[in-house]
Amino acid sequence: ARALEAILSVGGKPRELKLAYAWARFLLALVVRTPRQMEWMAESLRSHDEQELIRPDDQAVLLADTAEAEARGRAELLIRFSSSGWLIRYMAAMPWSVLELPEGAEHFVTGDDPLLISNGIGQADSFLMLPIGPRRLFIAAGCKDVIFDFASQCARLGPSINDAIVRQSDDLVVADRRDLLSFVQQRIQTGAEDGVSGLNRRTWRALGKYRG
Repeated sequence: ARALEAILSVGGKPRELKLAYAWARFLLALVVRTPRQMEWMAESLRSHDEQELIRPDDQAVLLADTAEAEARGRAELLIRFSSSGWLIRYMAAMPWSVLELPEGAEHFVTGDDPLLISNGIGQADSFLMLPIGPRRLFIAAGCKDVIFDFASQCARLGPSINDAIVRQSDDLVVADRRDLLSFVQQRIQTGAEDGVSGLNRRTWRALGKYRG
């Protein structure tokens, strides 16, 4: 809560490094702590494919083929990945901004998987985007030009961001307008087979387009 308050107060990265790290840790948790990700982790662990999930400096132990060992391994893997130091430091070092919709623009929705992510975050054109209110969008990017590009489209972002969030949601979408029900019903879960990264994340190259 303190990290979000600080982000909103300055419209971007907090001045306190520990708050920036706290928010980066929260974003990383959103990458892995969804039911879909947990199921994928369980399947990978059953196949001993933990190399697909984490870097060599964040290795989890190999597991015996028992339900108890799998449960312990999944929990340990989740903790290790969601506290991965190199990812947290990298995200905290990215340029951050908060975009605010003008009056009259279509508000953002959110859902059970609200973090929009490009295919990899180590490129100049990479980004992470998260609605943090009906009219506010948090964005971290590989460079400031990406933020400027999205900011230049701010008045028109609502429909494209909402389309992406609904398509990658599994079961739940939250909106502040009842007339979006048909919009949600037509799109929810329709992106299940498109544009997945090595971490089983649905990824985005541009607004409204999956990146495989």
